[in-house]
Amino acid sequence: MLVTGFMISMSGLISLMVAYVIRIFINRTGDVTDVGYYTAGFTIINTYVGMIFTAMGTDYYPRLSLVSNDNKQCKMHINQQSEIALLILAPILVGFLVFINWAVILLYSSKFLTITHMVYWATLGIFFKALSWAIAFVFLAKGAGKLFFWNELAGSIHGLGLSLLGYHLAGLTGLGISFFATYLLYLIQVYVIAKIKYSFTFHHSLIRIFGIQFVLALSCFFVVNFISTPYSYLPGILLIVVSGWYSYKELEKRIGLKEIIQKSIIHRIKKK
Repeated sequence: MLVTGFMISMSGLISLMVAYVIRIFINRTGDVTDVGYYTAGFTIINTYVGMIFTAMGTDYYPRLSLVSNDNKQCKMHINQQSEIALLILAPILVGFLVFINWAVILLYSSKFLTITHMVYWATLGIFFKALSWAIAFVFLAKGAGKLFFWNELAGSIHGLGLSLLGYHLAGLTGLGISFFATYLLYLIQVYVIAKIKYSFTFHHSLIRIFGIQFVLALSCFFVVNFISTPYSYLPGILLIVVSGWYSYKELEKRIGLKEIIQKSIIHRIKKK
């Protein structure tokens, strides 16, 4: 427990150092205004999406730890959690793509609209983060603290390199592209390690869910980038509805979402 805890603390420290180095580089290469834009953009992504990861992780990690000695059970739990994460996040992320301008204006001001293209790319990157997040938990569940640390260190290193290169080549938008590329590479990295060490593979159902929801998000990405507002809202809202409907149908099969919603409503009525 001490070794694993120390490794987790060290990986967290490295993440803070990487973020600090990126801010210094932006300040010296660009200006302090871009540092503020960078911080504001990723605060939106990491705060609101991060809340979902934190909530799911509270339940997911103990369940995965209980079956940590059985690779088949670990594989099943990782795939199930990845499916749930994607089904919950996808409609939210598509909604981000459509309404990010309004979110930025409400949370900050119209002066911060320059971050929208950075957030567009980062939003697509969350799809890969969701899968890699679910897989990386297996290293902790199995008590492989050192493996977890080296995995996170490698991810931080290529994340730092891509961020510096992205900002140098394309400014704030480059930082969004680098976020997307970082988590794509990180997903490949954790998948290969988990496959070699623990015989992990993706289920076909997970691949199907990822493919459908990512195509919907990618379609929305092209809509908001190539169709001017307010004309982009109609196809954008349609894509949100399709993504939400698909997530609802799949969640209903897996966890009985309709019954959960009904019980929640009845519970609130009784409390009143």
